[in-house]
Amino acid sequence: MLKDITSPQISLIIPVYNAEKYLQACLNSILLQTFHDYEVVIINDGSTDKSADIAERFATLDKRFSVYHQQNAGVTSARRKGIDNAHGNYVFFLDSDDTLPNTALEQLSKYTNKNWDIIIGQWQDLLTIRINESISIDEYRKRLIFSKMQVGACGKLVKRELFLESVLALPRDIKVGEDWIMHLRLSFNTEKDVLIIPNKVYCYNLNEGSVTCTFKHNIEYARKFYPHLVESVPPELTEKYTPLITNAVINRWLVYTSAMLRLSDFSIEFLDELKIHYRRGFEGLNILNKLLFLNSKNFLRLPLLGMYHVWQYLLPILKKLVHACRNLKHTAINNKN
Repeated sequence: MLKDITSPQISLIIPVYNAEKYLQACLNSILLQTFHDYEVVIINDGSTDKSADIAERFATLDKRFSVYHQQNAGVTSARRKGIDNAHGNYVFFLDSDDTLPNTALEQLSKYTNKNWDIIIGQWQDLLTIRINESISIDEYRKRLIFSKMQVGACGKLVKRELFLESVLALPRDIKVGEDWIMHLRLSFNTEKDVLIIPNKVYCYNLNEGSVTCTFKHNIEYARKFYPHLVESVPPELTEKYTPLITNAVINRWLVYTSAMLRLSDFSIEFLDELKIHYRRGFEGLNILNKLLFLNSKNFLRLPLLGMYHVWQYLLPILKKLVHACRNLKHTAINNKN
């Protein structure tokens, strides 16, 4: 049995809800890490399967593992409880149906003594960068806002001291996109540059039964979600970042919903809310979305809507082609080496 580590470098926080099918592989991937100065904080969020038994078994075998139980309250509540019980200098979130490459923590930990507040690794096998990249906190916020990088909760080291109470202050019904809000709020708790490393540090399992895969976005959810994003921005930075958030939300969800495109009373009210913060000339709004957003006349919207549906049909095909080209390039580079 390993010695108790009271002040580890990294706290891994794992919310667990009915994950017996995946949890053992997840926890085993932690035990196989080449880096050992960590603790594992498992939050059993009211599981009704054997998840709690699996977690407790690991805690019995290794003192770095601890298990906390709560009534089912959702992933944000579980992460908040994990933070409350973590002791590490840095926090790393891990979903219970995913795993870590053996060297994940070692690769990330190389930079924890360099005073970075946020260190980001890669999810993909085909990496988008080849060397370390340092970006300003302003650039990082913009990439988060426009989803130009992985906005999920996992695969990142974050200084525990950045987790102020407001970071995870979200209602339970915000259950998709809550990680986007969390990282945006964290970004406003530091002014330091952010480090992005090219190493793969996370193995994502596409679980078709997960909330992310089964949830259907609609305008009601988007309208409920939007204020929490806006509230993430400190008052003194509202003029700079809130218009960007508004444009990003328009692009990501809002004008794509049938209710919004058909201009129901509900969607018109929401459009009016968005226009309060919308600014012409700000980045992040492509021409088609801009026309849909600004024009309420049906004779303009109907052909635009037709163009949109054609684009939505072609987009997955284009993404597959891009992915295939990247794979070919990656294979060619490996063969050359």
